[in-house]
Amino acid sequence: MRQRRVTRILQSEQRLQDRYALSLVLIVACILVFAFAGDGKLGRLIVVSLESVTLIVILRASQAKPRTVRVASLTCVALVFAVALTQTSDGTWAKAAPSILGAALALGAPFVIIRRLLRQPVINLTTVAGALCVYLLAGLFFALVYGTSTVLHDGVFFAQQKGGTGVDFVYFSFVTLTTTGYGDLTAGTDVGRMFAILEALFGQLYLVSVVAVLVANMGRAPLRRSAGLEPTAATPAPTTEGSP
Repeated sequence: MRQRRVTRILQSEQRLQDRYALSLVLIVACILVFAFAGDGKLGRLIVVSLESVTLIVILRASQAKPRTVRVASLTCVALVFAVALTQTSDGTWAKAAPSILGAALALGAPFVIIRRLLRQPVINLTTVAGALCVYLLAGLFFALVYGTSTVLHDGVFFAQQKGGTGVDFVYFSFVTLTTTGYGDLTAGTDVGRMFAILEALFGQLYLVSVVAVLVANMGRAPLRRSAGLEPTAATPAPTTEGSP
């Protein structure tokens, strides 16, 4: 009985390896929940909880060490409880705390994904899905930053209006990330303008230099492997002169 339980656990762990498609679905869910429910107390708690689950799934999909996953899980649980406590107040920091913590979670996940993608033996759909995860997380991160800036600056962020909803921040973030630039909403503060510039530069360069290159090289080995820069089993690493 115990052996079966261990086998099931191992199988479930293996199914999470490299499953960035599930991560994509969860990230989209985080974006939608923040957009349509992130303005209320319960919505803020749901956003942080969902982002915590997403981070754990990304860690498992990225084959992070078990200790790292445990530490991240405990940290996420602590953050969820902290957000729940802050929502008992209507102060400025109580409103800003969920966005700040959510932005921190959205910022940490891409580093784990990139680390895993660099180790991929072949560029495949998993690699592309992981790269898209980073792209969507960037949009979510900046949306949370814009929301935080609005709360901390007494509702001043957009030049066209005071305040803003979750939909406004998500809309402005992804319009900026994709460098669409409709112009109906623009940043009205210096901090907002600087973050908008950073997001636009990241979005443009990332699509051109990362996603496009990955799609064009589907099925091929990464550049370091194909160029013979990494030693393989068939090609032993060079030895120093004079070694036996």
